[in-house]
Amino acid sequence: MNLNERILIMFEKYTSLGYRDDIQGLRALCSFIIMSFHIWIHKVSGGVDVFFVISGFLMASILLRSYFTFNKYNPMHFWSAIARRVFPSAYIVIMTTLVLSYFVLSPSFLTSTVDEIIATIFHMENIQLIRKSVNYLASDVPSSPVQQFWALSIQMQFYFILPLLMIPLAIMAKRMNSSWPMFLGVIIVALCSFSYSVVTSFVTPSSSYFDPAARLWEFLSGVLIYLMAVNVNHFGKRSATCLLGLIMILGGAIFIPSTIPFPGFIALIPVIGAGMVIISGVGGQGVLNKFLANSFMKFLGGISFSIYLWHWPILVFYKEYYDIVDVSLIHGAGIIVLSFLLALMTNVVVEKQVYKIPKNKLYVNILIGVVFFVPVAIFSLVVRSNFVTIEHELSYKWKNHKANENYVDEIMKGTVSMPIPRNELIAARRVLPEPYNIHCNQEGGGTSAKKCSFGDMDSETKVVLVGGSHALQWLPALRSIAKRNSFEIISMSKSSCPLGALKHSDKSCQVWNENVLQEIEDINPVAVITNSTRTSTTSEYIPEEYINSWEKINALGIRVIGIRDNPRFSYNVPDCAYKDQTSQGKEACVKQRKNSLLTDNPASSYSELIGSIDLSNWLCSDTECPVVNKGMLMYRDAHHVHLPYVKYLTAVIEKKMSSLLPDVVN
Repeated sequence: MNLNERILIMFEKYTSLGYRDDIQGLRALCSFIIMSFHIWIHKVSGGVDVFFVISGFLMASILLRSYFTFNKYNPMHFWSAIARRVFPSAYIVIMTTLVLSYFVLSPSFLTSTVDEIIATIFHMENIQLIRKSVNYLASDVPSSPVQQFWALSIQMQFYFILPLLMIPLAIMAKRMNSSWPMFLGVIIVALCSFSYSVVTSFVTPSSSYFDPAARLWEFLSGVLIYLMAVNVNHFGKRSATCLLGLIMILGGAIFIPSTIPFPGFIALIPVIGAGMVIISGVGGQGVLNKFLANSFMKFLGGISFSIYLWHWPILVFYKEYYDIVDVSLIHGAGIIVLSFLLALMTNVVVEKQVYKIPKNKLYVNILIGVVFFVPVAIFSLVVRSNFVTIEHELSYKWKNHKANENYVDEIMKGTVSMPIPRNELIAARRVLPEPYNIHCNQEGGGTSAKKCSFGDMDSETKVVLVGGSHALQWLPALRSIAKRNSFEIISMSKSSCPLGALKHSDKSCQVWNENVLQEIEDINPVAVITNSTRTSTTSEYIPEEYINSWEKINALGIRVIGIRDNPRFSYNVPDCAYKDQTSQGKEACVKQRKNSLLTDNPASSYSELIGSIDLSNWLCSDTECPVVNKGMLMYRDAHHVHLPYVKYLTAVIEKKMSSLLPDVVN
């Protein structure tokens, strides 16, 4: 027997591992776990982690079987086969979701939803969710009806990487006549990914959850299990191993606390559990493997991918349509049944028809992917373009509309308002003060004091606006006042970071505050404008850190002007206004003033440190805080004043500034 024959015999085992019905049953079980937790329990179940392990196992078997059978491999065949399997169902769900979103979702969330749909189409939904998790202004955006596609996006990213990793390792293994290069290569990469996952899960848990680098080790665990399965001749105690694996999967889903971040070390529980179930069925099956392999579980496993894709938009639309948070047992069961029926329909009408097309031709598989991808992508981009046009038109209108020079009356109780146009609701949360558009607002972990100037930039009289988004929201009015009174207004802002870093603020906010104070000292303005109070959805107070900052600025001989904070709502205001378009409905969006603002302005007690601008009577009546006034939407989200309403209050702000800075504003 020559060397080549010995090598062929050595690696023949990679071509002989048969189809596993019990794995289909495991997929069915995990689909039910995921749906149940999404509908009723509202915490991470670990079901997706099991899916990732299964994907790694199955894709490694397909890839290596093909390579060791034909002794060559073109990754395009692997990728095109994935497209043939995934694209039909996925894009049918995406297109259906896009159409229904327009009719069911609140207009204020449509643009962000379409953004996620486009990211989903290009299998980047997990990246979009990472961006969303670190975007302060998107923090109150609800889950989109395509959020479940984050897992498929990571899978597709893994499928792209897998041939690039495994084929070189397989070539090396053949040259060395040993499987160890594949084992060692997979273990090294998996350990690096696992270490990264453990660290980032605690440092940045919200983004780590969707991070493909933090999830790669779960897929590679499946690959490693496959390598073990073909290289170990016998596994004993199948039933006990399978039982223990199922206990880890189910027990982990139920008992792992929601406070522990995924996918760090805690994800080892479902990953190891999945591995034990898979290993227990290699070369034979125990009682539990046979249960998972029964015809019903096998059938459910075959459509589990579509069930997973359908259940989430159904759940989101149901909650949105009925405006509820919790789903009853009966209605939740109805969602599961409907998901099953839609998955079955997708399988019969779409998937089975695609399966009839010969699959051994590369161009045929690519063509199938293109046929489903292109129409959905084009339609989504056209819809997105329409929303962008609406935003640009209204942004131009609002930003270029002359600020109100006439003093306006305070809000009176019982003010009746007209419905807000749909297009304004679409654009409201996307039209922001200028620093957001010119990258002059500091975000995330940034610490430098970004400065941008407005008004009369040739003037030697300078006023600084400094703080978080609740200070920056007043810039459109201050900009007009500065131009009219010939002074320069310099904006320095950082999202979620007021002047006076709070105890719960991150380190970057503290450093940014130090840098801002140094900039203020260097600029030496006649005044610094910031927030004088801080509100929550239930109270108003002045943090001690605010007072400390005022004292430091006063010590420089610079006047501090504080704008009293606005009420904050526990709901998205444009969404509420959309759902309750009648005047009677708008009463449901009204908040009691006492639940957000103190009776007296607390900044009045610090008049020796700060001059106060109190706009509370233009945001609330004596007893109520409405969300619409004289046909104008007052807030762009749950707690930021809408840009047109800020400009509407320009004359009010100017009059109050003139009494505080008579030499600057007159």
